[in-house]
Order: sequence, then C-alpha cells, then structure tokens
Amino acid sequence: MRKGTRRGCARVMSVFLLLLVLPACTVTSRNPLSDPAEATPDRNLFGQWKFANAEKGTVHLFVGLPSDMQAKERPAGFMVVHLLSINVNMQIDADREPAFFFVTRIGKDTFLNIDEPRDQTKPREYWILKYVVDGDTLTFWPLSVAAAEAIVKEGYLQGQVTKGLANRVVLTDTSKKLQDFIRDKGNKTLFSENEKIVFQRVK
Repeated sequence: MRKGTRRGCARVMSVFLLLLVLPACTVTSRNPLSDPAEATPDRNLFGQWKFANAEKGTVHLFVGLPSDMQAKERPAGFMVVHLLSINVNMQIDADREPAFFFVTRIGKDTFLNIDEPRDQTKPREYWILKYVVDGDTLTFWPLSVAAAEAIVKEGYLQGQVTKGLANRVVLTDTSKKLQDFIRDKGNKTLFSENEKIVFQRVK
C-alpha cells in the first residue's frame, strides 16, 4: 500500500472527528468486521454527499469504485471516497489521496471498514463506522471512544486503551468476536446517537 493512501484515510477520518468536535479521540480496530475478500460494493453509497454547518463549513464526499489501477491492489469489493471541505472563510481543502473501504453487513445493519494501511513495521488498523442510507440521507455513526474504553475495561472485547491528551482505543479482538458483540449488544452500545453525522445527497 502506498504511503499516500494512509494520508487519505487519515484526512477523511480527521474531518469526521472534527465534525464531532473530537479531534484528539480515536477508536480503531486491528481487524475488520469481516473478510474484505467476501465484500460487495453498496451502490446506495454511490454519488456525492454534502454536510453543511453554519459554524464548521461544508464537507463533500464523493463515493464510488476505485480506478482500474487502484483496484489491482485490493479485493473486488473495495470502494473509494474522496473528500473536499470548504470552511466558513470559503477556503477549500481537497484530499490528495482518497480513502478505501469495504462494507460489512450484520443482519440489517451496514458498516464501513476504512482501511488504514501503515508501514510494514506496524499492524494495519481499520476505522469502523455504522451507516444508513435512507433515500437521499446518509447517516454515519463512528465508534464511541467512551463506549469502547468501557467495553475493553469490562472485558467484553480485547483492546488497548491509551489515555492522555489524545485518548485512543485500539480493539484487538477477532472479526468474529467483533461481529458477535455488535449483533448481541454493541450496535447501540458502540455507536451513539449523540455522535451521528448526517449527509444529504447532492443531485
């Protein structure tokens, strides 16, 4: 994986965290929710999506399939997202590299596994978000830092918690255990209604 791809993923997630006013708090997982080789694209996500806020500006997401060259490096189910943001001073910031992700379906619920490739000396990590497409509305729920900390502390899932100026949780359990926990109780526990982000489709 190219180094630039990691910058693309970090850029996308930093904007999501900024929208939540949680720039220093992160939750990632060493394992995705499912096998990327078995994933299929969710065509409901295709297109341009917009988040607008009078205090934070506007964020545009462009979601589709990777180019032929990008697709050679990844399983067929991977999708790609480009991001462009415009702040309240009308300054434009566009990502140099996209972020790549695939979809996991657990029952009727859908989740993004955003690939966060690192150099070969460090383990790969994934950003996991729950999402729902309802007509022209796309809602995301990132993993809750507080909930993830509690779940690791109570032993429901294995993970590493780092506290400080930048609180960080890294879930280390298997894909199956992550899925089982979400299916059993984690759907509402890990993804808080207070932290959801809502985008509208641009037609």
